[in-house]
Amino acid sequence: MANTSVRRRQLLSSVLLLQWLTTVLGVAWGPNPIDGSKHGQFPSLRRTEGVSQSGSGHKGSVYRIPLADMTFWSWMSYLKELPDIDESRNPILKRLLSGSFLRRDGSTTVNVRVPARELVRLLSLTPEQQREGVSAKVRLINLLDPKYSVYEPYLYREILPKRSPLLLPSLGEYRGAFLTYIFHPLSKGLVGDMLETGRSHPDVQVLAANMVAALKSLHNLGLLHRSIELNSFSVLPDGTVVLGGLDTAAPIGTETRLWVGFFGQETAPEIDRNFLADLALTQGRHTVKSDVYSLGVAFRNLVQLLGNGNIGPEDRGAVRQDHLELLDKLSQKMIEEEPGNRPTIEEIMKDPLFEGLNFEDIEEGKARPFRYKQNRL
Repeated sequence: MANTSVRRRQLLSSVLLLQWLTTVLGVAWGPNPIDGSKHGQFPSLRRTEGVSQSGSGHKGSVYRIPLADMTFWSWMSYLKELPDIDESRNPILKRLLSGSFLRRDGSTTVNVRVPARELVRLLSLTPEQQREGVSAKVRLINLLDPKYSVYEPYLYREILPKRSPLLLPSLGEYRGAFLTYIFHPLSKGLVGDMLETGRSHPDVQVLAANMVAALKSLHNLGLLHRSIELNSFSVLPDGTVVLGGLDTAAPIGTETRLWVGFFGQETAPEIDRNFLADLALTQGRHTVKSDVYSLGVAFRNLVQLLGNGNIGPEDRGAVRQDHLELLDKLSQKMIEEEPGNRPTIEEIMKDPLFEGLNFEDIEEGKARPFRYKQNRL
């Protein structure tokens, strides 16, 4: 047993060393968009003034290199162009500089219930947003792998529309001393967590439709999510359910790295699941149908949570048994092992579960799946 453990540690060390050497060689030999001398296959990067895709209203940069063609130097250049934030002027953010709050992967999320005056000014928060608070999604700046630090800010500033009703909005993206930040409205909680506490009042039909419409809106932008689960969805202060966790998103039809590391049970069976594939963090088989599979697993978990009494007795009337049964049948179709046998998003929207719903209203963010106002978790 001890020898096996030692061999596995040696294998892990070897793989990580190989990844590090690959990164270093990429730095040494990769094209540098700043000087343009080695850019035969790519157009030059030129910063043009434009409104940021985030809600902060600050100026963003528009890159001509497609996301799938971004190189090490492209990400490094983009990291340098992120607007600065002075953590020392924000007491809660200042505590992050010690590094003790970061997880092992160099990330964390911090809730700022009472934003400091400097943060209010920086994010141009309205009085209502000040009262509701904000959250900060934080990542350590990794100079050996700048994409890790700046990938999600890039999506919000360059790809996602300024207003997308069913995607978690950004209030601004910044670079600090050694951390990058994305600020979001402070939500009431994550859908999975809210259901597990038994303090929620969900309309199952509307909630499931909202989740389908949110995924459709992401696919319409040409992006896969690749890591959907119940807690990928947040409930905003106004009751809207939005899709977040976009750091795992990638263009449809491309082979790109997925930075979340090991996969859970939500991953479609056609995705590589062997030990070395997980270590390499390289997944090349994600498709629209693999997102459908993950959403189907989320639906199955939703049925289990609500069907096992994880809601208060006063909520029982808000959860219709026939909707749970229809959702269970739909989830079984979505988690078929063969991708070709899974329904498309359009076919899912026509399922009997959603009979009588107006998906146009749902796609515009008018639905409120949780019927009663809840306190934050």
